[in-house]
Amino acid sequence: MYLFLSVIFISATFVNPLILGQLVGEVSTGNATLSLLFRLGVIVFVATAIKEIIMYIRSLVYQNVAQSIIREIRHNLYQKLQ
Repeated sequence: MYLFLSVIFISATFVNPLILGQLVGEVSTGNATLSLLFRLGVIVFVATAIKEIIMYIRSLVYQNVAQSIIREIRHNLYQKLQ
């Protein structure tokens, strides 16, 4: 699961520069239409939203792992003190 989320995160990271490069190219050549600009804007928004959601999930997983490690260390320490 974590590997899958990492692959999607990396893919979403590369989408924005590619789309924005295409957008700049279309605007500079004068071929940009309003529908194209809207579609590219939606793609950038969705890719950014997916990336941010995955970053949030990753932070939750890291926090859970860190709390588990701290809990285990604390438990082992209390066992040695008794």
